[in-house]
Amino acid sequence: MASFGLKVIRSVFAAAEHVAPRLTGRAAFELFCRTPNAKVLSDGERRAVDRAAGFMAEARHHRLKAKNGCVMVHEFR
Repeated sequence: MASFGLKVIRSVFAAAEHVAPRLTGRAAFELFCRTPNAKVLSDGERRAVDRAAGFMAEARHHRLKAKNGCVMVHEFR
């Protein structure tokens, strides 16, 4: 079961997407799709990143041009 805060966030985004879908999409991206700052990782997050380093090194990397810059894509086989 989702927490109360998550239910509120879902409700706000569900209502807002009908009024201003583009603005709501940008707001959601800013909130949920940003890479966390590697300098402020918790101990558990740091261990997870260290464990994944070998796996990530095996991926093929692609840079895709986007309207506002570029996006890094990792392709795993």
